[in-house]
Amino acid sequence: MGLNSKIGWTNHTVNLWVGCSKYNRACYNCYAEQFANRFNIKVWGNNKPRQIVKTATKTLRKIQRRLTGTNTKELVFVGSLMDIFETGKPVVVDGKIQTGLSTYDLRRYFFDDVELGLYPNLIFLLLTKRPHLIRNYIPKSWLTNPPQNVWIGASAFDEFSVQTAVDTLKHHWSGKRFLSIEPQLKKIETMSLAGIDWVVTGCESGANRRPYSNLWANEIVNICREQNVPVFVKQIRGKKNEVITDVNDFEINLQVQEYPAEFEKN
Repeated sequence: MGLNSKIGWTNHTVNLWVGCSKYNRACYNCYAEQFANRFNIKVWGNNKPRQIVKTATKTLRKIQRRLTGTNTKELVFVGSLMDIFETGKPVVVDGKIQTGLSTYDLRRYFFDDVELGLYPNLIFLLLTKRPHLIRNYIPKSWLTNPPQNVWIGASAFDEFSVQTAVDTLKHHWSGKRFLSIEPQLKKIETMSLAGIDWVVTGCESGANRRPYSNLWANEIVNICREQNVPVFVKQIRGKKNEVITDVNDFEINLQVQEYPAEFEKN
């Protein structure tokens, strides 16, 4: 799992476990839940265990071995089918709950490997809907000395959630920060990005996608340009419930896929 991710803003996707619980309105059409249900993996909800991904560490070490001795940096999104800052849950291995093992342990093992410097060529992108829990689970040393290869992002979907995400990230994480406005559910006209190093934005996907206007992405690009924050427009235009308005040079603005200077995607 994870090599050569189809997600446009990362090189790879790795999950330590599979499973989560819905947190806010943005989770209504969660693709990860749909993925789990498709394969009859009963890992969704607060009262469900999470399924371990036994190949996660092996995958990370494989990527690192390939890059060792080079100056190349590659991006790893952790994780598309989980929330790394969710509270600890029991872990299922081969259909059986493991006594004495939880997602708390899987997260700690991963952080230990990062602290040991095992992945010097990897830049980890940790995206969460629960940024208020960051300080609870990162190693204490990261509070004052965050690793240069760990970026933490928070999800948002409208103006209020954007500002909440920005404020919470700044309070709980002193390292590099990014904002994921995806799926965007309302037009955003103003936002303060002080302390944010990157913005990703896009519409909802899937058969039940909610209404979206490509003009919303255009507005995000303009705001980011005004505040000198790189922006990546991941996904625009839908086939269902979409709202599209054409204006001059509109499409040009929507082809923006920028990265911070620290990790130009290879």
